[in-house]
Amino acid sequence: MVLAASVNGYCQSVRTDTIGFSVFFKQGRSEIDMSYRDNGRNLNSFADTIAALEDDPLANIKYIYVEGAASPEGASDYNQALSERRSESIKRWLVKNTPLMEGQIRTSSIGVDWDGLAALVAETEWEYSDTIVSLIRNTPLWISRNGQVVDGRKKRLMDLDGGKPWRWMLDSLYPELRQGGADVKCYVIRI
Repeated sequence: MVLAASVNGYCQSVRTDTIGFSVFFKQGRSEIDMSYRDNGRNLNSFADTIAALEDDPLANIKYIYVEGAASPEGASDYNQALSERRSESIKRWLVKNTPLMEGQIRTSSIGVDWDGLAALVAETEWEYSDTIVSLIRNTPLWISRNGQVVDGRKKRLMDLDGGKPWRWMLDSLYPELRQGGADVKCYVIRI
């Protein structure tokens, strides 16, 4: 995005950039393993980029946003806590290994990465793809009656066609979600 701004009385163009990458975690883990997948390369490259931006008088790092996530299997409360630990782990790494200060880094935790699952399913040419994406998009996380949880998104996915699609996703798609874990985005304003 390019905007016009007045800087010291002169009209300057202002551009906002977003720099992003993913950090991968082993199943059920929240510690950063620099040798796992592309973590070392991604994190070190990002640290170099942050250092260069800090030295650039025409760039201003607005903030860093870290979003932790987990795969759908497992208990919801565990997945929420795991995604929180993952985003905090990345925040600690960034504070320790870049010139960023804690206040510049915002974290959030989404628990289960339902959007990530829907995207993975949508990329397949599988007979259940449309049904699963529709279930993910249109079924509430929890359905309750008289104060009791009686149904929900995960249960409906597990019950679909006797569990056949759930088992396929467990073997074929969940490994990618399990190994996912966090997205990091840096929002920069350039004059």
